[in-house]
Amino acid sequence: MVSRPLAGRGPPGFFRQAGQRGAIVLDVDSQEAQGPCRAPPGRAAWAGVLFVTEFGTCDASGNGNLNLAETQRWIDFMNSRKLSWANWSLHDKPETASALVPGASTTGNWPDSALTPSGAFIKQKLLQ
Repeated sequence: MVSRPLAGRGPPGFFRQAGQRGAIVLDVDSQEAQGPCRAPPGRAAWAGVLFVTEFGTCDASGNGNLNLAETQRWIDFMNSRKLSWANWSLHDKPETASALVPGASTTGNWPDSALTPSGAFIKQKLLQ
């Protein structure tokens, strides 16, 4: 796998590094990686499996404002290309990106009250 944070900096040559048998992985943050940033993964799909190893619902710091509209555009983009993805972060850290509220159980089976706005949004997407 070739990994490089996208965040608007993915040069076209990066996709050739993976070769025909490589897999390209991307790290996407919905605040930084908007609109034009979706073009490189579209061009790279021929290179092999493309897996978005992590993406957030806010900026790359894990804090800041939720950007659920842009997150939805990324989910639509990934789904339209049958790309697998993993969301950042299944954590109870007090930050915007965390899926769980501080102090949430460490054993899973979380009630909706244990989810942050980001966590509730991602849960809804996973259940669709």
